[in-house]
Amino acid sequence: MADGKKVREWGCAGAGQFHLPHSVVVDENNILYIADRENGRIEKFDLDGKFLSEMPNMGRTYSLKLGATGTLWAGVQPLDEPAGSAGWIVKLDRKTGKILGYVPVAEKAGLHSV
Repeated sequence: MADGKKVREWGCAGAGQFHLPHSVVVDENNILYIADRENGRIEKFDLDGKFLSEMPNMGRTYSLKLGATGTLWAGVQPLDEPAGSAGWIVKLDRKTGKILGYVPVAEKAGLHSV
């Protein structure tokens, strides 16, 4: 909110929860996309915090950006590599989680902002 008041919170370790949430975006349908970095997934919630679905096996997900025509961009790297390793910027279908394309990103190039 503009006045800085907390509206809602939820989450702890486990299914439908988080292990280092790292980026949040809200789409035009009020669906929250949360980069659950250390669990290697993107989770989807409604504005009340109800778990809707997840995009599993994404790798360490640092950043999210909504694209045109139902796409979601994410900065990711393998979970089994140290932070700062090479990774990808992936283009995802928001509904299915299907990878539509990707661009390799060099080591230390910055996956924190897509």
